[in-house]
Amino acid sequence: MGKGSSWLYIGSVGLVIAAIAITAVIDRTKSGQEDIRAKAGLTTGQMATAVVSSVNESVGALLVTNFAIGENGASGNANQVWTIELPAEANTAVLSSGVRVKMKLDPTTVNIGTHTARAFEVTTR
Repeated sequence: MGKGSSWLYIGSVGLVIAAIAITAVIDRTKSGQEDIRAKAGLTTGQMATAVVSSVNESVGALLVTNFAIGENGASGNANQVWTIELPAEANTAVLSSGVRVKMKLDPTTVNIGTHTARAFEVTTR
C-alpha cells in the first residue's frame, strides 16, 4: 500500500463521516418543521361541514350526515353517520335536525374508521 492509497483511504473515511453529520443535521431540521406544523394544526383545527341528524345533549354530541372535510365542504355521504363531540360552550339550542353546520375539528381526534371526532367549535351555516 503506497502513500497515495493511504490518503485515498483517509479521504474516503472523512467523506463518509461528513455525510453522516450532514444527514443528522438535515433530519433534525425536518423534524422541527413538522413539529411546528403539527402544533399549528392543533391550534387552528380542521374545518368540516355536515348536516345535523340529531343532538344528544346528555353526552354533548351531534350525530351528523353529509360529513365533508374542508372549508366549503363538498356534500359528503348521507348514509354515514358521524358522532361529533361538542365543546363545552356549544349552543345546542340552535342545533336541530336538518341544520347545516360548519365545524372546526381537533385533527388528532378525527377517526375515519369509527366516524368520530371532537369539535373545537360548531356554527350554523
